[in-house]
Amino acid sequence: DFATNPSTLKTFFPGNGHMPWILSIYPGLLIVPMAIWGVAVTRFRNTLFWLGTFLVSIFLALGHHTPLYHVFFRIFPFFRFPEKFIYPACFSLLVLAAYGFDSLFRRLRQHTARTGLIAALIFVALFLDLYANHRNLNPVWSAARYTGRQSWLKPILEDNGCFRVFADPGPGPRPNHRDTILKHHIMWQMQLMPNLGILRGIRHVGGITGLELRYQYLITELLKKPWRERIRFLRLANVKYIISREPLDSLPGLKGEVERVSPLVFRLKDTLPRAWIVGALAPLRKGLVEELVTGPFDPRNSALARGKILSRYKQPGKESIGEIRYENGDYIRIRVSPRRPGVLVLSESAYPGWRVFVDGRERKCLWLDLLFQGVEISPGSHRVEFIYRPEHLGIYMIISLISLTVFLASWAWMLLRPDKRQSHR
Repeated sequence: DFATNPSTLKTFFPGNGHMPWILSIYPGLLIVPMAIWGVAVTRFRNTLFWLGTFLVSIFLALGHHTPLYHVFFRIFPFFRFPEKFIYPACFSLLVLAAYGFDSLFRRLRQHTARTGLIAALIFVALFLDLYANHRNLNPVWSAARYTGRQSWLKPILEDNGCFRVFADPGPGPRPNHRDTILKHHIMWQMQLMPNLGILRGIRHVGGITGLELRYQYLITELLKKPWRERIRFLRLANVKYIISREPLDSLPGLKGEVERVSPLVFRLKDTLPRAWIVGALAPLRKGLVEELVTGPFDPRNSALARGKILSRYKQPGKESIGEIRYENGDYIRIRVSPRRPGVLVLSESAYPGWRVFVDGRERKCLWLDLLFQGVEISPGSHRVEFIYRPEHLGIYMIISLISLTVFLASWAWMLLRPDKRQSHR
């Protein structure tokens, strides 16, 4: 209702129709008074670090309202998103509030007050306060909005092949700061659907991903090209269907390239498979998107690459794979039986962390066609496995386990240690 009825915006946007800035950092009614109390009654040496962290973080988070902002902006690149400094500010504020709560409860115990009941009341008050101030930022929708299927998607849903779908956001006005939160969400979804649609079929998420990563930046640049060049890239990316409001089948230069299969769905002709084997490698020169969509490069018979490997593959040609199977999104198994040496091209993003194994032995994962990955293949029957593991995952897990162990050990020691007051008695 709030998407079509302007009167509901008064509920969705409190006040003057804009999102109040305070809601993004509001910690709760009791946090700031308890933080002030903690600084006032606790030894200054204990709170000096957290108070300093809070003040410095708030100073940096003000962005261009900070006098030294432009100096920081030019010297320190990480300062270009000053709003992230609000996190250490909020964290240090909570630590100071914890000092205040600790001092308050120690004083209450001295007067034999029921601290358990008071703690429960404080928790309820904080919960209700935070809910009351943030409820307008979390609209509730019926699940049918996300699970329903449009009838014009039937050709895609009934196709059991291995392919990708490109959802064209189409032209449209960009929302500004006066527009609703819903419009901003829709704008981000439409911007991300082309990228995520190519990478993950027809799925998309309502959030912001790392658009500055190499492969997503390249995809974004490619999708700004005219339709003739854009379709050449979509064909390379294993896109079989395009969802668009534009009449692609009647646009100049696209005749014979696409066919309409439903009001908004077009089938792209002669699309490349998810994986195939080429017999020749061409040099990747400047690393620009134009190398993929213009010039003599033929992705069916060759791939773009760099390094000494170029001299080993000079015979253009294409061979099909036997089988490709995905498991859990981080494991891809491919069966191949090439008749001559070649390079297997897999149209999955060459993201750091992918490893490739041929018949159980790890091989070098190649960077091909600016975006994709692959591996050298010798003649004969082979089992190829692409496995994704985030870089330094083992180190991160060890750090997490050590932190969890220290936390649990400290908690157990606090629970099991004898009460000092009883030992003094």
